[in-house]
Amino acid sequence: MQQAQAGLEQATANYEQGKSNADLARLTAERWNGLVAKGAVSRQENDQYEAQAQALAASLRALDKAVAAARSNIASLEADLARLGELQSFKQVRAPFDGIITARNTDVGALINAGNGGPAQELFHLAATTPLRVFVSVPQIWSQAGAFDEKVELTLAEFPGQRFAGKVVRRAGAIDAATRTLLTEVNVENQSGILLPGAYAQVHLKLAAGALSVIVPVSAVLFRSEGLRVGVVREGNKAELLPVTMGKDFGTEVEITTGLAPGESVIETPPDSLVSGMEVRVIKTRKAN
Repeated sequence: MQQAQAGLEQATANYEQGKSNADLARLTAERWNGLVAKGAVSRQENDQYEAQAQALAASLRALDKAVAAARSNIASLEADLARLGELQSFKQVRAPFDGIITARNTDVGALINAGNGGPAQELFHLAATTPLRVFVSVPQIWSQAGAFDEKVELTLAEFPGQRFAGKVVRRAGAIDAATRTLLTEVNVENQSGILLPGAYAQVHLKLAAGALSVIVPVSAVLFRSEGLRVGVVREGNKAELLPVTMGKDFGTEVEITTGLAPGESVIETPPDSLVSGMEVRVIKTRKAN
């Protein structure tokens, strides 16, 4: 680069000298032109000075091209020098954010595959833990829970009895067709670093109070061709089958969202032959919750 800059300085000096010579030759030719018109000198001498001026003008143009070529050469070398500087900067790996290196896949002196035609290789794995981003797949039935900026709590098996506060910051806005869940992101302040990235946790969301519902034993629900039915006892110990809508399934008990009012006398284990109006004998009553 320094050699090219010296060459540019030399080419510039040659151009300045050539320009001075060309200017002198042009002035001399113009003077001899005036003397020829007066008959003071011969045309032969005048033609010689004119040819000399033209030659020096052509030489000046060549020197100008040489200066331009030297400048282009310097620009090319500057670009190459910048490329080499960037190449040397690859010796330093800078993290795009503050965090903890959780995996180191290279050692000093090891060949880095990227750029030499080999397979790509992760050098380091960096995790940002403050705040900690927690991703929750909320089932569709509870997708209305976890509104933006809502506060939630986390529990982990390795910290029994402890609850960690978090806040909902993002929601996918669409149900995953494969899992029928809504991806929700929760941020948890983790200044102490006690929560480790990659861990599994339980996220407790708050459900808004919905319509009144009752809980009945699974055995009380009759699956009929016309739909779900629950048998209740009316006045005179007469059975009546009520059409119901089932909500959440708790295993041994189910939630009835419509069709059954609190306080009804539900037949806990009705026979499949039960029909409305059939007389029943009450042995033990159990109020719906």
